[in-house]
Amino acid sequence: MVESVLTLVEFKAHEKNLDLVVKYGSEVCRKYYGDSLRISQILTNLVGNAVKFTHAGEIGVYVHKVDQDRLRFEVRDTGIGLSSEQVGNLFQPFSQADSSTTRQYGGTGLGLSITMQLVKLMDGEIWVESSEGEGSSFIFEIELEEKCTHKHVPASFQDKRVLVVDDNETWLEVLDELLSSFGLQVDIAPSGGQALDMIRQETEPYDLILMDWNMPGLDGIETTRILNDQCLNDKPPLVVMVSASRQESIVEMGRDLGIQIFLQKPVNPSTLNDILSGIFLGEGQEDNLSQAQAESLTSSDLSVLRGSRILMAEDNLTNQEIVLGLLEKSGIVVDVANNGQEAIDLFTTNRDAYGLILMDLQMPLVDGFEAAAQIRQLDRQIPIVALTANAMKEDVQRTLKAGMNEHLNKPIEVEKLYATLLRYLSPEFAGNNGVAVPDGDISGGLLPRLETISVATGLKYLAGNEKLYLKVLNNFYGDFHGLDIANLAGEELFRTIHTIKGLSVNIGAEALHRLAFEWETSQDVSLLVKISAELKCITAELKNICIHVPEQTGKEEISAEMRDKLFNELKIAAGTKRPKNCQLVLEIMEVYALSEVDQKLFERIKGLIGKYKFKEALEILG
Repeated sequence: MVESVLTLVEFKAHEKNLDLVVKYGSEVCRKYYGDSLRISQILTNLVGNAVKFTHAGEIGVYVHKVDQDRLRFEVRDTGIGLSSEQVGNLFQPFSQADSSTTRQYGGTGLGLSITMQLVKLMDGEIWVESSEGEGSSFIFEIELEEKCTHKHVPASFQDKRVLVVDDNETWLEVLDELLSSFGLQVDIAPSGGQALDMIRQETEPYDLILMDWNMPGLDGIETTRILNDQCLNDKPPLVVMVSASRQESIVEMGRDLGIQIFLQKPVNPSTLNDILSGIFLGEGQEDNLSQAQAESLTSSDLSVLRGSRILMAEDNLTNQEIVLGLLEKSGIVVDVANNGQEAIDLFTTNRDAYGLILMDLQMPLVDGFEAAAQIRQLDRQIPIVALTANAMKEDVQRTLKAGMNEHLNKPIEVEKLYATLLRYLSPEFAGNNGVAVPDGDISGGLLPRLETISVATGLKYLAGNEKLYLKVLNNFYGDFHGLDIANLAGEELFRTIHTIKGLSVNIGAEALHRLAFEWETSQDVSLLVKISAELKCITAELKNICIHVPEQTGKEEISAEMRDKLFNELKIAAGTKRPKNCQLVLEIMEVYALSEVDQKLFERIKGLIGKYKFKEALEILG
């Protein structure tokens, strides 16, 4: 839960060059019984505010056991701080520290008021400790029942020596304490240069080095390069690269230097213990290292699966393009079904060709649960992985009952997608389909400057592929500009907001995602006005800003007669209300260079057909 919260804010923090630190008390167990949704909302609000009001330094989340079944959470920042008068008014509805704060940062008072109510509903209390100009600590304690029937006892690594290299003092302290609790002898170095000096002076080599990547002066990559040269005649110590960044370039540079293990900040104590067990004890090393390595996977790691074929059942065109874009360099062939019935039909016809199925749960005609159940009657072995924006316990149980193997949450995390494919797709499936798949490319210098959208967050979910990101932005605009949410009701309203919730994360529209998420959980009618307003701001910006999409080359000129014929064919196909019938016409029209007006018309119709809004598509075509 804590890691999920930090995922929402980590890129905003990194944009401001803030360190994110997490520290769990040694007495804290891993599992508790409580309302994870509400606790995550509280933490999201507090951590989000901390990032907003902090310009330099760090944000820390500290979790400690206060008493039996009672935990304390503290969100600590090095931001602007508060006066005693401001602290006294902070939890009142609609309050702000002062009017200048409102102008500069925007409102947060209502969020803190609701946060306090949620804490009290969990038999807890919340308070703030702060001094003006010296940062703040928001602290809350709540009742949570421990569910660790057998408390996890970390492995002990006596007589092993580790050097921790990090320029952040807090992270040095956290890792020193954590590694010492595992029985390791720990030395610390606040810079790459000092680490090299310490290694040079030691008569006994270190068994392991935890090397931060992002350090001033010598970064972790360059420090490791010098270390390897320094130990030219001897075997250098094993290096684990620790990084808050998910850039593929870091992983590739690290692997060139022999680094095979990458650990993501904020560091999960259990993951670190598993990694150490794999390194020092050899206990199920592949399993122990899999989580850390999954965080560093790139599309090049999927090369062993080139030529494999998978079936993706997904009704949303943008989600389809995201997965296709993430796999375009892998050489994996992806067949797309627009709903559960198409997935069943495709699998029935080509069942021996597929090595895996990605199955969206919420689809029209036949949903993912029913489609999986029917496919399981035909084949008990093929891996089926659920795609869902909701990973509630009930959903997991339903997917298992329908015969699915695993969940991938939307927005899809790139590394988890790659790790899942590597886990379930057998390399011998590769190369059997006779389909040549061209390598994709990542184009540089294409990104627009956006105020309503975090470009960094959007790129995270698309493996840094700027060209794909621009395509997704254009699709989002095509799908939602001019949408009047006030005209929606019932199932159409729920499905639209659910779609917005998923897609808004993919493009980095964090405020819109939070509003859609809150509406799904509360059904608060007042939130619809806010969602509509935020959506209009985003689509207005996407319309007015110059988004430079590379011109497609090789498109054929189209005659007036062919233009009229194709639009008429599309009208006939849309009249059948079957996306499959429309798909061929749409693909043919993609080949031609339409006029600017016709191209906009075409994109609009394509978006409506993708959302099964055939009536609106026919009106435009008419």
